[in-house]
Amino acid sequence: MATVTATELSLDSSLEQFKEQFNRLRTDVIGVTLGSLGFSDGVVFEGATLDEFETTLVAEDPTADRTITLPDASGTVLTTDSTATVTNKTISGASNTLSNIGNSSLTNSSITFGASGGTSTSASLGGTVTFAGTTNEVEVSESSGTITIGLPNDVTITGNLTVNGSTVTNSATNTTIEDVLIELGTGTTSASSDAGIVIERGSTGDNVFLGWDESADQVIFGTTTATGASSGDLTITPGSTRVGGLIVDDSGTIGPATTTNALTFASNGNATFTGTIAATATATLLIKDSAGTTLKTINGIG
Repeated sequence: MATVTATELSLDSSLEQFKEQFNRLRTDVIGVTLGSLGFSDGVVFEGATLDEFETTLVAEDPTADRTITLPDASGTVLTTDSTATVTNKTISGASNTLSNIGNSSLTNSSITFGASGGTSTSASLGGTVTFAGTTNEVEVSESSGTITIGLPNDVTITGNLTVNGSTVTNSATNTTIEDVLIELGTGTTSASSDAGIVIERGSTGDNVFLGWDESADQVIFGTTTATGASSGDLTITPGSTRVGGLIVDDSGTIGPATTTNALTFASNGNATFTGTIAATATATLLIKDSAGTTLKTINGIG
């Protein structure tokens, strides 16, 4: 144990004596440690009450020189077992690891998920949020923390489907439609474009058009180079039509484009011609009555 040899000073000691004894005391305390003073087991503080309870300050056996600095501030020292509220303190998340902090200890302990309809729900931090799809409508998958929401290969839409784009492409091999009426040109207020169905024929030839010729005010079947992306006054070449029978309304007419009423049919079946009836060189035209009797024979010019 170190020995302190400085003599006791009295109030009437001279300043020079104080100086000499202070220098001697400073020299004597060099090398004094807690162990040399008999405090190897720590420093014991009795506290304000003299009883069997004390506070012992112990230093673990160091493996290197250590320095503990008390700040230049008033306050209470916190230990690992003490409970206290710390204010105005910053903990660096990059340099520290915070663990075992319950949601109840956090001001914001949950995440709120809201839907477009106004409903919402909260999920606690550390909980699980499940994104659920709907069979044949929406599918959800997750991989390495990435959530993918998409459409399955087969999609069933229970409600209505509204498409506001300019083009709808259907690549199905066959398309079946339950509706008994199909409307083209919905919302048209004043028609200025031909309307109908275009059948693509590829390299075989021109496409087929079945529809309405707006400029002629007529239904027309023919061929065209137009496609489903075309619009306006289409160029249509009238095509041949093959039918099992042709019914014309009473007083209906048949004729070429320049003489549309060349042949008029009455309700009793009588036909009236406005032009000339002629037969080709190899044809014979027979005119019969209702009993099948030949009334007139017209031979072709030859």
